[in-house]
Amino acid sequence: MAGNTLPSTTRTRFTAYSAAFALAIVLRLVLAYLIYGYSFDMGCFIGWMDELTRYSFNMFYESSAFCDYPPGYLYVLYLLSFIPFAAKSFIVKLPAILCDTLGAYFINRKTHSRAAALLYLLMPSVIADSSVWGQMDSVCALFVLLSLFALSEEKYIKSAVLFGIGAAMKMQTLMFAPIFLIVIIFSAYKNHALIKKALLSIMAAAVTIYAFAIPFFGFNPLDILSRYVSTMGSYKLATFNAFNLFALFCANGADSGGKFLFFSYEIWGYIAVALMFVFCTVLYFRAQKRESVVFLAALFLLGVFTCSSMMHERYLFCAQILFFAAWGQTRSAKVLASALLCAVSQSINIIAVFLFSLQGITVLPADSKILIIGSFITLAALAFAIYTYIDFYIAPVSISPLPEAKDKRITGADALLLCLFIFAASALSFYNLGNTDAPSTPALGQSEAQLASHEISAVVFFSALGEEPFDVYLGSEKLTLTPRQCFAWTRASLDTPISAQTAAVINADHILEVAFTNRNGELMELTGSGGAFDEQQHAPQYINFLNSTYFDEIYYARTAYEYNNNLPIYETTHPPLGKLIIALSMRIFGDTPFGWRFPSALCGVLLVALIYIFAKKLFGTVYAAFLASFLTLCDFCRISLSRIATLDSISLLFIVASLYFLYCYITEKKFSSITLCALFLGAACAVKWTGFYIVPMAVVFFARSHPPRRLWFCPLIAAGVYAAAHIGSGEFWQYQLNMLSYHGTLTAAHPYASAWAQWPLVAVPVFTELGEPNTRMAILGCIFLWWPLLPTAFIMARVKDIRIRFLLTAALSLYLPWVFIGRVTFIYHFAAPLIFFILILVYALQYLKKPLVLTYCAVCSAMCALFSPLLLGLGGNVEILKWFEKWIF
Repeated sequence: MAGNTLPSTTRTRFTAYSAAFALAIVLRLVLAYLIYGYSFDMGCFIGWMDELTRYSFNMFYESSAFCDYPPGYLYVLYLLSFIPFAAKSFIVKLPAILCDTLGAYFINRKTHSRAAALLYLLMPSVIADSSVWGQMDSVCALFVLLSLFALSEEKYIKSAVLFGIGAAMKMQTLMFAPIFLIVIIFSAYKNHALIKKALLSIMAAAVTIYAFAIPFFGFNPLDILSRYVSTMGSYKLATFNAFNLFALFCANGADSGGKFLFFSYEIWGYIAVALMFVFCTVLYFRAQKRESVVFLAALFLLGVFTCSSMMHERYLFCAQILFFAAWGQTRSAKVLASALLCAVSQSINIIAVFLFSLQGITVLPADSKILIIGSFITLAALAFAIYTYIDFYIAPVSISPLPEAKDKRITGADALLLCLFIFAASALSFYNLGNTDAPSTPALGQSEAQLASHEISAVVFFSALGEEPFDVYLGSEKLTLTPRQCFAWTRASLDTPISAQTAAVINADHILEVAFTNRNGELMELTGSGGAFDEQQHAPQYINFLNSTYFDEIYYARTAYEYNNNLPIYETTHPPLGKLIIALSMRIFGDTPFGWRFPSALCGVLLVALIYIFAKKLFGTVYAAFLASFLTLCDFCRISLSRIATLDSISLLFIVASLYFLYCYITEKKFSSITLCALFLGAACAVKWTGFYIVPMAVVFFARSHPPRRLWFCPLIAAGVYAAAHIGSGEFWQYQLNMLSYHGTLTAAHPYASAWAQWPLVAVPVFTELGEPNTRMAILGCIFLWWPLLPTAFIMARVKDIRIRFLLTAALSLYLPWVFIGRVTFIYHFAAPLIFFILILVYALQYLKKPLVLTYCAVCSAMCALFSPLLLGLGGNVEILKWFEKWIF
């Protein structure tokens, strides 16, 4: 009839959707036939099919060499064994492909959203799991979906039966049990008449599981329970290829009993499940919407997968169908974004594990970049899903901006606080910084000495630039020794003490001093002539950072020395300005540890003061400025970088100064501010190329604040500073090519390397020094300060305030470029974005009551004191500071 004919546009859409559905199914069948699948799982399924035809059900588990599946799915495999088809690997994939299709069908039927159904069907993770891998997660997902639909419709018995079928098929269905418990508790709380039905539904689920198990285990329920318990605890690992929080801490494949912040991974896993249960209970009671059950179940599974231990890569699979069903119910763009984030994470996870398996790798390397990036996406998906649930199902999330700053001037109170902060920062930076003396005269020609003692157990010597071997004659004995690094003492212990009355050193123009120790480790007295023995007062009892270079100082102290002495430049991996500043310091204070570390220490102190001034400009209150400067003062990374002669502390000061003057220009429109911004921007780029990360931000804010034609001089100033820094460093363009070549090829593995996604978690510190006696130093962050940074920035991004927009843009400009950089990276590369994340945190802290905030500051300062032996090189036992198994120092 004409009246029943669909409009042409509707017919076209229906045809398009039908074609897409058909294509998705055909694609599955083709892939299932062409690709064998995950060899271990396929071997199990095919083997179980064969065993089910040979043994009776009640003998199967005793006869099977290995079976970690409950009885439900074994019935499916038993039925499949009667299909007369040679390719069994294809046959065992058919149930999952069918359930993919049925899952999409029921999404469409229950939500009337063909788009949601089609998106689910087309997700790479769904296709890869059923048709490529050959797993049956779609079967479990289908029954979970149907059960939750029934639960949201208050059909409790039906929901329980479907849940029981899913649990009988695969034990991971039991991960949704807390959601059913939450809904039952809520329903009974709202309507006491439903208590009986709630109890009956629990019994119905148990009876369903029991009914499936009887043919295999008989009527003894304890056998069934023990099977479930033993199987669910089969992966005693922190995480087993699951892209989650523990994977970000490099714990993939680690034993679940390993240490993680005072407890084991396993204990934290149980705590995470409990906390997620309580959290979801609160969310559901606040939402009071039955239709939120589907999204809440997906959120719960995502939270458990992300934060709990003993997770496997496919344990998140069921969350995908629930997220897409929730989108079909709501048509919310935020719900769709949550679904897509979850699907992207699971797709990367499943595909990566499958591809590694083809190379014979069953456990992904803990430092695998794909694992780390995928885990970060999972964490982001969880954060966004929590926000979506609160914003959509409970109440829209809105945060009013803080009042605009009125009085931004530095007052007397500010000056007093600035002096206190400078004093405190100076104490942390300069205390025990390094010796102010060191050997300076080289051992030219041959040096000879008479020894007061005749039992030599070790030779201690100080090298300048060269690391070539040299010869030491102790009487008739000849030793060939090699310095460990430049501007550092080396102790060469002798296997057997040597008795000698004379000592001579030859071929040692790069050696500045040589000393000897006796059996007791005491320095020996000697008399002699020549450069190798004329500065015995500098010979140390212990070799450590106080008298020698450590970590990357060996590059920058050396290069600074070469600048001062017109020698060929060894290190050309960074622009010259930072090394020229170190060279100037060494001219003033000498070629000593204090001399080459002074610029970093000074910049670390000035940074604390600048942050105070910056925060006062942003917020206009002494309270906010105090918080910003105090948290910066207590930051472990700032302290460590201010005590080592690298370029990071200098670069950081110039970057912050440039952005401070940029903000001054935006708010005050003074051309002096824009000039200073350009100067410091050029200086930042001339120290490290990380300064270039803020150039796009500066250009955008310049353009938005003033017509670009009025600012033509700014890039000239910045470029002029950058170019001027290269004077005396050789040919300009060759220098740039050297830097580009180095950073483009620096991909070697390093035990302390970490990816950008791991930095905010303080997952992998950098161990910088192991000196005598047991002097250890490391670069890391305070977890109480660093862990809240990204969640706070995520929350504050909703605030419509130029200050948040500026700080967030600065933080991301300095952070996001590292996502695309392939070279090896370390935690201290987070130092620049960290400062602006701290300022965002300070913005957020002003919403809280002052006693709570001051308590938080006290905790941060206590952590600074606790970790001071590791930050200041005070020595002693630092084992108690290894809060995580993967922390090495």
